[in-house]
Amino acid sequence: MAALTLRLPNSLESRLRRYAEVRGRTKSDVARAALEADLDEPNTEPGAATAFELMRKHIGSVEGPSDLSTNPAHLTGYGRRAVH
Repeated sequence: MAALTLRLPNSLESRLRRYAEVRGRTKSDVARAALEADLDEPNTEPGAATAFELMRKHIGSVEGPSDLSTNPAHLTGYGRRAVH
């Protein structure tokens, strides 16, 4: 495994140390996981990623009717103001 040396502001190093201690992990483990998560994300520069790419990890994470956006029964009253 290759080694990498980073210079961190004191406040960031303190946060990293506390985070690792609370979770019983090493600072290297936490930093490695954070880098992997960041590098696995699609490029978020304007115009570089589609909505699908940005939301990919959330697809399927919500339960509900499969026809929520197309079945008029689910849209009753949506977008209209209640008149009293």
